[in-house]
Amino acid sequence: MIYKNVIITGSHTQDAPSLGPPGDARGWDARTGKLLWTFHSVPRPGETGHETWLDALGKPSWQERSGVNDWTTGSVDAKTGTVYMTFDSPSTDLYGGDRPGNNLFGNTLVAIDALTGKMKWYFQTTHHDIWDYDEPGPPTLTDVVQNGKTIPAVIQTACEK
Repeated sequence: MIYKNVIITGSHTQDAPSLGPPGDARGWDARTGKLLWTFHSVPRPGETGHETWLDALGKPSWQERSGVNDWTTGSVDAKTGTVYMTFDSPSTDLYGGDRPGNNLFGNTLVAIDALTGKMKWYFQTTHHDIWDYDEPGPPTLTDVVQNGKTIPAVIQTACEK
């Protein structure tokens, strides 16, 4: 995705084994190629959602956790400078015994400032996914009219198997 002079990319990660690189999103300067920001899809200490990754087997479950990548196309709202990304389930996506907790930002629609990478808000569709309930399509930006008032909205389909 591109917003102004920022190229926004997701990552491709493995579904198994559990350990490996996380699916962080990044913003790059379109002119220089310089990395401008990184959004950690598996939150690090001090970041929102880190407390949802509990210790398992005497080790923090967030460390070296693979998955949680923006594997479908995101959407950009050019008016607000917001990029909407959906992150899939943590690896291994059909087993969660080594990652207790809600595992934010797995299975989550996240609104990110396209210029800074700062999170604006999020909605997690599945807590502690063990069924691979990834969001199947990109977020859809639309306007909803209610009582004569136009309200900007984002629509996200959720997976149901």
